[in-house]
Amino acid sequence: MDSQQLTLIAQIEDILKHQPQLACVGETLPLNPVHGEAWIDLYRASYTTSYAFSHEEAVEEWRVTLASEYGVVWPEASPQFFVAGRLVGSLMTVRQAPWNNVPSGPFIIELVVEPGFRGNGIASWLLQQVAEILHQNKQQTVALRVMANNLSALRLYTKTGFTLWQPGESAP
Repeated sequence: MDSQQLTLIAQIEDILKHQPQLACVGETLPLNPVHGEAWIDLYRASYTTSYAFSHEEAVEEWRVTLASEYGVVWPEASPQFFVAGRLVGSLMTVRQAPWNNVPSGPFIIELVVEPGFRGNGIASWLLQQVAEILHQNKQQTVALRVMANNLSALRLYTKTGFTLWQPGESAP
């Protein structure tokens, strides 16, 4: 099994060309620490097939994320999707990732959708929402990392305008 991480980058205008269709009714809100327990539950549920996170590990992931260990979280550019008051999708963006081998600028550090809600357009919707916010804030690109063996995520990102980025390349 290939566990290589790929760095992808997209022009905001390319993401905005994609018009996702939601198959469920929900509410999109910016990231708010008050939703911590809901995020922890979503995080654990979303990674059951590839990684097993204990509750304590998920709590620690939430803590280090909010402590800016992955970059300064951009709450307005981190949409959360709720269905009937339940958090079922989350996208988190930092203003700049702290790692040397990533493009400069906004970086998506997490995109998760509860397994029972996958296939409803929520991930595409969240990418569209973050692109609109970044566009309003005069950003040109956004980047992220994905596991090379996560084919469904790679299809989503390719469909929404992301391309492979190599260290040393300038933004597209």
